[in-house]
Amino acid sequence: MLTPFTALPASPLPGANVELQAMNSLMQDITAAAIRKVYDYLDKHSQQYRQLENCIPLVKQAVDSFRAGNYTQAFAQVFQAYRFLMLLRTNLPDLPSF
Repeated sequence: MLTPFTALPASPLPGANVELQAMNSLMQDITAAAIRKVYDYLDKHSQQYRQLENCIPLVKQAVDSFRAGNYTQAFAQVFQAYRFLMLLRTNLPDLPSF
């Protein structure tokens, strides 16, 4: 029985970079959604919770990496922003969740 991965040729053929293109496209979509989510959260709550302002540089770095086409780095940076927000919520229980 063939799985989608065993059905693919093992050697490079013309158009073999389709997998790389698919990975890039997926990373771009996932990263854009994560950046948007964190950005919208900060936009909505940073006026009331000044501690959230410390997260803004992390999101800016993620946006810069995203614009440069480095989706893996952008995702890692937006993850750091998300992680910061989750840790901040442990100290500020009234901080709204995502």
